[in-house]
Amino acid sequence: MISKSMFMVLFIVLLLLALSPVAHADIVMGNEFLYAIRNKTVDVNKQFIVNSSTGYVVPKEKPGSHKGVTVEHSYKFELFSITDENEFMFLNGDIITIEYAYRHGGSYWGITKPSHTFQPSGWIPMDELRVYYDNVDFMTEHKNELHRYTGGFDELSETEAFYLWQWPGSDMEKIKYDSTVFDSDTYRGADTYLDNEGREWVYIIIFGEVIGNNRRTTAGWICLSDPENSSIPAFNPAPAPTKWVPGGTPEGTFSMRVLIVASVSMLVVGTAVLIVVFWKPGIISREKK
Repeated sequence: MISKSMFMVLFIVLLLLALSPVAHADIVMGNEFLYAIRNKTVDVNKQFIVNSSTGYVVPKEKPGSHKGVTVEHSYKFELFSITDENEFMFLNGDIITIEYAYRHGGSYWGITKPSHTFQPSGWIPMDELRVYYDNVDFMTEHKNELHRYTGGFDELSETEAFYLWQWPGSDMEKIKYDSTVFDSDTYRGADTYLDNEGREWVYIIIFGEVIGNNRRTTAGWICLSDPENSSIPAFNPAPAPTKWVPGGTPEGTFSMRVLIVASVSMLVVGTAVLIVVFWKPGIISREKK
């Protein structure tokens, strides 16, 4: 039989499990303002390139605010730029990810995706950004032409080097890898794509060196039919960056309000179950004897 103290322990554990997703989501999403207006935002989750008339943008604490997001003095690395007031800023040409957008004062502001290590989260006018074409866009446009890759990578072991493309036929920068550095266990294939010339492309994940408890990984496309050729014509060039047009649903796909309601509901139901199962007449009184 369960004691009263054990019942209370189970109740507290259930309470923590119910509320921890809410607390974690609040931290990850960026700031208190986002938490307050989350159900009024538009889901974006897209890469953008900074394109401001001033040459840079300073993420703000809130849409319409004049106060930029400041960073600790110890974080003044070359990984990002800092203003004289210790405010974090992006320069024109920087690539950033916007998670959500919120309409304020007749225009949309987007909140940047935070990095737990370096980059803080802040709000930027969407007019200061341009949509950046990437592999996610390619895979969305060609989803009916992609298939799961089930083959191996023997072709790579027979080459001295291979090139990693951002997507098949990309006109973006390619990365050259020395094939002798990796073995067959280093690669994990995902999707395969056959272009109009009959070349087979494979989207792979390359597992690199282990740093601390993490393993560095890189993902991209290999032309498995011709892995050493870096001169394949750019038959899928990226379109010019364009202004963002809102196309999401204001309620979002994962509203904080829905999360809170679900968590509280789980807590109530779980408590009721514990009471029905364990709180039987006479159990606790007999244990006190």
